[in-house]
Amino acid sequence: MSKKTGEDRLYNSGGGHIYQAYRETRTDFEKLIQDYGRSAGITDFDDPKFRKMFKIQILEIVRFQGDQETTKILANEKEGFWIGFYHAQYREFGQNTAPQGGFLKYLPEISKAELDAAIDKLKYISKQQSPLKILYELIGLKPSQEDSVNKILKATYLHEKNPLMTEIKERQLKFIKDLVEKGYRSGKIAKIFNRLADQELWSISQSISQYKKGGIHKSTISERIKEIYKDIYPNMQAKYICIEITKNRIESLVSQGYASYSDLIIFFPAFQDHQDPSNPQSYKRLKDFVVSHFTGALRGLKNKYSVKPISTKSKLFRSVYFPKALRLIRYYEKNSIAYTQAELFENLDIQLSYHSKLFKRKFGMTFTQYKQFALTGLLPHDLEHQRSKFESYI
Repeated sequence: MSKKTGEDRLYNSGGGHIYQAYRETRTDFEKLIQDYGRSAGITDFDDPKFRKMFKIQILEIVRFQGDQETTKILANEKEGFWIGFYHAQYREFGQNTAPQGGFLKYLPEISKAELDAAIDKLKYISKQQSPLKILYELIGLKPSQEDSVNKILKATYLHEKNPLMTEIKERQLKFIKDLVEKGYRSGKIAKIFNRLADQELWSISQSISQYKKGGIHKSTISERIKEIYKDIYPNMQAKYICIEITKNRIESLVSQGYASYSDLIIFFPAFQDHQDPSNPQSYKRLKDFVVSHFTGALRGLKNKYSVKPISTKSKLFRSVYFPKALRLIRYYEKNSIAYTQAELFENLDIQLSYHSKLFKRKFGMTFTQYKQFALTGLLPHDLEHQRSKFESYI
């Protein structure tokens, strides 16, 4: 907090940041001013070019609270909020890395990307598995820095209370919602969480694996599902919420023209037979679900929405994966990244067999033909007469 105006703090010849940058730098911000100035050919603090290089903006006014101490506390809280809002405590975004306002005092240097990556792994574990201690391990901090870590978490993710667990929970809810919409239920989701925890955390080091005891339980996932959908399905058990979500999504997809089990299965990896997805029997579980929950099964839904049978070659135009796959192939080729058909499917989150016949059934052409189209715009002869439909992808 300062009695000086923003103008004085930046430009004043008796100690403003620009003045200090050309006398004796005290902060990262002043060092940055010095670097910018010298790269622009500015030799001293009073060069008028500085007025064009920097802009002063008032983000929030803190009114006097009746006494100086209360006002100072509020001002420091507001300062901390805006630092967090702009992520200015990270060198990628700003220069608020030095002690200031008592908010981020002695802040350890952590990049936002590093923090995000670590927390994304922590979403797979339970509160009982000591996520804060694992966070120290992942980003190389010490338990004695807990106060600083909490402050940086609060400033980064803007959670007032228990910032780490709040952020972990938000990411858990998002991931669970995605899995429910793919047809998974509580028990299977819990297994996915624990399997990913094994891959992302417990296998990293022995010091981290000591916290493995326990894990995400089915009952925890059920509670999370009820929380996610409480406004739509209040007082409903998680099992039946999952069934309703799957039913609604199937009906929506059929109404859009996805009118066969081979069309639908791509959206519901939970129903796939991962031993042999290319076998028509791999659709059996999805078919059993549709028969059990819809009058007239799939035919009844198609009749309800007047969906007409479509040819295999026209299916690819409605495939949400067609343009995504094109972008990926072009990116790989441009950057000389080696890839296989299996890796392409994996990066598209398509959990199906990588058999060439299945690729052609889903995309209307073989993998080799698809790569050729992505890179040259050339179509297979049997699709050339439909070139107008492909123009937007070239």
